[in-house]
Amino acid sequence: MKITVSAFANRQFQGKVDSIAFMPEDNLTSNSASSNSLHQIPVKIVFDGSSIQGYESRFNPGMSAIVKVETK
Repeated sequence: MKITVSAFANRQFQGKVDSIAFMPEDNLTSNSASSNSLHQIPVKIVFDGSSIQGYESRFNPGMSAIVKVETK
């Protein structure tokens, strides 16, 4: 899966989704009032070690990321 972290917008990382916190629809944080709004869903990502080399100490819990999941 390809991961872009907002704090490092020019860098793409590799990893996998470890877990997703499923939440009721009324508890999701919405960025827009439209029907096509984006929702913030807590996801635990495990990064590929070679992918984050040199960035290890710069990651913190709660950082925003865009995750592109590729399915088979």
